[in-house]
Amino acid sequence: MDNHDGNVNGHCVPAFERVARQFCAHFDNGQETGAGLCVYHRGEMVVDLWGGLAEPDTNTPWQADTLSVVFSVTKGLTGC
Repeated sequence: MDNHDGNVNGHCVPAFERVARQFCAHFDNGQETGAGLCVYHRGEMVVDLWGGLAEPDTNTPWQADTLSVVFSVTKGLTGC
């Protein structure tokens, strides 16, 4: 996986490269300041990416173990 000028770190299995490219695109086009993404498929971790800033005010980079608050995520998942 190309790390797009160091903005994104992590790994992705080849079958999920489109997911990685889309994740990176959000940084490249300014849609995202900082984020992490982990995808499991059939019990195997296939995408584990992170990048950008966890705290833009202090330029703190997003790390593999950066915590994030998520609200109401199950509504979207169960609505599919």
